[in-house]
Amino acid sequence: MTSNARFGALNNAQKQEMAEALILNFIAHSVAYEDAMRANDATMQRRLQNAARPRFRNEMNVDLRQLRLGGSGFTAAF
Repeated sequence: MTSNARFGALNNAQKQEMAEALILNFIAHSVAYEDAMRANDATMQRRLQNAARPRFRNEMNVDLRQLRLGGSGFTAAF
């Protein structure tokens, strides 16, 4: 995100607002996914997984399929 010129032009209040919106989006998506897992609804799980990828790409310019979560946080997948 820091390499994005538009993000760099935001003031602190705008960055905070953006962070809060991303957090709320994550929570809503996460709750829906957890509900699908509890219900053992594989179709809904897949739909939510497929929806997350373009959302992160469009909103944050991040390709989730190129990241791996490890003990030190996210790293690039090779």
